[in-house]
Amino acid sequence: MANTDKEQINWQLAQMSAEVKELWLAAQQGDVEAQFKLGKAYYDVEGVAAGWNEEETAYWFRQAAEQGHIQAQYLYIGLKSDDEQAVDWLRQLAEQGYAEAQLDLARAYQRGQKGIAQDHEQGIYWLRQAAEQEDVVTELTPIRISVGDSAQNEARQELGIMYQFGDKAKGVTKDYEQALFWYQKAVEHGSSLISKSEVEFIQQEMQRLKEWRQGAEQGDAEAQYCLAVEEESYGHEEKALYWYKESAEQGHIKAQLELAVLHETGRYVEQNDEQTVYWYRQIVEREFDETQFKPYKLSNELEHSKEYIQSYQWHVKEMYVEAQFNLGYAYDSGKGITQNDEQAIYWYRKAAEQGHKRAQFCLGCAYSDGQGCVPKDDEQAVYWYQQAAEDFVTNSYRDRKGDIDAQFNLACAYEKGEGVSQDDGKAVYWYAKVAGKGDADAQLELGKIYEKADIAQDYEQLISWYRELKVNDFVSRSFVSEKDYEHEKKRINQQLDKAQAHYIKYQGPKGYKEHVVFECKKIAADWYQKAAEQGYSKALLYLGVQAEKDTDESIRSLCQLAVNSIFENENYDELELSDIDDENAIASLRDKAELGLSVAQTVLAYLYKTGNGVNQDKPEAFFWFEKGGQQQDIVAQYWLGKRYFEEQRYEKAQDYFQQVTQNRQDGDYDE
Repeated sequence: MANTDKEQINWQLAQMSAEVKELWLAAQQGDVEAQFKLGKAYYDVEGVAAGWNEEETAYWFRQAAEQGHIQAQYLYIGLKSDDEQAVDWLRQLAEQGYAEAQLDLARAYQRGQKGIAQDHEQGIYWLRQAAEQEDVVTELTPIRISVGDSAQNEARQELGIMYQFGDKAKGVTKDYEQALFWYQKAVEHGSSLISKSEVEFIQQEMQRLKEWRQGAEQGDAEAQYCLAVEEESYGHEEKALYWYKESAEQGHIKAQLELAVLHETGRYVEQNDEQTVYWYRQIVEREFDETQFKPYKLSNELEHSKEYIQSYQWHVKEMYVEAQFNLGYAYDSGKGITQNDEQAIYWYRKAAEQGHKRAQFCLGCAYSDGQGCVPKDDEQAVYWYQQAAEDFVTNSYRDRKGDIDAQFNLACAYEKGEGVSQDDGKAVYWYAKVAGKGDADAQLELGKIYEKADIAQDYEQLISWYRELKVNDFVSRSFVSEKDYEHEKKRINQQLDKAQAHYIKYQGPKGYKEHVVFECKKIAADWYQKAAEQGYSKALLYLGVQAEKDTDESIRSLCQLAVNSIFENENYDELELSDIDDENAIASLRDKAELGLSVAQTVLAYLYKTGNGVNQDKPEAFFWFEKGGQQQDIVAQYWLGKRYFEEQRYEKAQDYFQQVTQNRQDGDYDE
């Protein structure tokens, strides 16, 4: 033995207590119990000054495990679960009837862990094996890490939950009787995981189901509907469909709506537009009085509270209104019925007047376009867009979020002054709501509004306009109520007053104006980038136009980042340019490129390369990429290097890639 080995052993022995030292010497001689206890000493950090050592622990557990020590095998599994031998030991222990090992093996099968392929059938089998055992103390009981309950009770709880809610992924159908059986068994064995109240809840649910079934068979429409919902949750689709039909044919609105949706989506019935329209008609072509609808009363329930009944009736009315909208949509699209604009508008209006957000949006679109029997009327369009766009908040029932398309159209109306007085502040308010949800069109439009700061206007107009934008942008993102709007506006203006006074003190009004213009351009660039990162190449165009001079590092960096994302995204969208603003943007981009601005050159090269917004012209694209590359534009250099590499002109490719690397190191381009 080398001196270094002896020194290491002597050092280790010096760190041990006398008891552990004695174990170590015995373990070296092959004493299986000493090997296990030594592993346990390392595992528990008992008498080992050096602290816990996983490798030493695993080594001694394995030494004992290979001699058949059951506790060592079990603890080794916890340390080396990816070891094939450990998995074999786990199976052996489970097959020998150890509930602890059976539970661990069940979980391994369910989760696909410990090198075991996921198999839910095997997982449930081993859960049952553990759950069916009596709670006896075994060699593994004292060394098992638990949540304060036996392995048997943990298995019973998991089976109970599985059957209480059903688990399609595991092939388990909802079954209250099985859930109750396992919960009761766990409670009988003193489970700390399952309470008596949970058992009572299952018993109540079983009683509820029994009464629904009795009521359904006696012809009660509400009981039939409730039973259908329950059967569907069990996965009994044929039974659910039967009871939905029984209930619907008696005029039950919820059942009728469910049948309409089932036929519309083709969920466990054949998709059928005619049947969809039929059931929507059954709902809407009747005199509706929500007070006639009441929830099914069970024998073990007290009279439903006034609030509960109101909530139930409100929900029924909401379904009635939903059916009106859906019938309007069917007439609008011609799905399942002959297309009819007049009928579409009639039902849209019915639903819209009762607060249906999407119906309000569709009615707004009809007035905006002059659809069918509705004359073009921008003011009416704005009115309905406003109704649809507003969030409806109530303390009593479910909130309704504003329609995102209505919010965008309302923003457009304010920006263009169509049907309402032109107001960039309110346009920002509504665009910001939509942009905050990731909509690239709204992000682009926000950028275009902020870029207006660059248009020549007097100082007072600019500052007033800037403040209005800042207030509306903040309020839009902060969900401030209309009541608190003036308070927030005052607070933000006070903050801007302080900033303005401080800036003017050192830079004067002209300097503050330049600062405001720059801030607006920076905000515009941020929004353009957000849209460009989503694959919206029109935003890239506006970002490129914004690069006034290459020394404007913040704008230049944003442009480069956005252009670079295009080359990494093969699914980038096609640019469709039709607006005069977009044509002007391309003309401005070309002017800046010809003036030698590298970012503009690179963006223009991209447009020629893809044919987005201009006629595709690869030689012209190459020309502008070279122009940008000569000015150390890293994106252009990267593209040129990539092209030369594909053409197998490796020396030229290497030259450009080296320039990219050098410019990154010099900090010309910050990814």
